Formats: sequence, C-alpha cells, structure tokens
Amino acid sequence: MEYRIRKLRVSEIRLLRTFLYEAIYQPSSKGKLPVNVIDTPELYLYIKDWGKTSDYCLVLEIENIIVGAIWVRILKNGYGYINDTIPEICMSLLKDFRNQGFGSLLIKKMLDDMKLLGYEHISLSVSKDNYAADWYRKLGFKVYKEQKEDYIMVVDL
Repeated sequence: MEYRIRKLRVSEIRLLRTFLYEAIYQPSSKGKLPVNVIDTPELYLYIKDWGKTSDYCLVLEIENIIVGAIWVRILKNGYGYINDTIPEICMSLLKDFRNQGFGSLLIKKMLDDMKLLGYEHISLSVSKDNYAADWYRKLGFKVYKEQKEDYIMVVDL
C-alpha cells in the first residue's frame, strides 16, 4: 500500500475536526461520545483558529485520501501542557488504518521535523488505560507527570 506523508494544506484544515474526534480515547466498553464533544472548549482549543506560528500538521495520504493526521500546538490549557516552549502533539488515524504501522511512521516524521525546527521536547497526554501509553514509551516518551487518569509524557528530541 503506497502512502505519502505531507504537510496539511490550508484547504484541508476542516479535516482536523475529524481527526480530533478520532484522537479522543474512547474505551470500547463504553458508548461512543457524540461528535460535537469536540466543540467543548477544552477540546476545541486543539484546532481553534488553526494556523498560528507554532501550529504544524502532517497528514498521511493513501490513494489520495487523508487517513491520518498528526499535529503540534503550544496550548496553555492543553491536557499535555508543560510550558510555553514545548508543543503538545495530537495524532489519530481512521479506524481502518490503525495497527498497521502508519502511526509509527507519522510520529517519527513529526519528531524529526520538530527537531529540525529547533524544538527540544514534545509533550502529550494519554489515558493510563490506553494501550498507546506503552507505545509512546517505546518511542522514547517518558512520564513527566502522573495524574489520576492520565499521564503527561515528554520526549527529548
């Protein structure tokens, strides 16, 4: 399966809504949250007014269809906030494209790009019971802060 990782185009910013929703950890034992949950202030800030100086997004395209996105943004009120110099990362893939190695390709490309752009660290927030927490550890992320239900993790670039 041929793929391409590239920067998000201005005309595609609307797709961030879909990928923000897909980035929400929703254990299969519970009912799915409604899509409009991303309009709550604590989630919408991850895509609101996209295009600020620190905003950076890559997409994964297969057969001219965007099936994944990874983006960073410095957010004072983000779940993975550490300080004003460390951007927080968000990532998601459409369900049919998960567990095929595409997530690893996306995050490795993003970390390489962030290093080239001069960043020293990237943070994220992940639920403790999300299998991705172990995956992030394998990619070099370390727990910066343990909270009741989640970890704030950071990776040194």
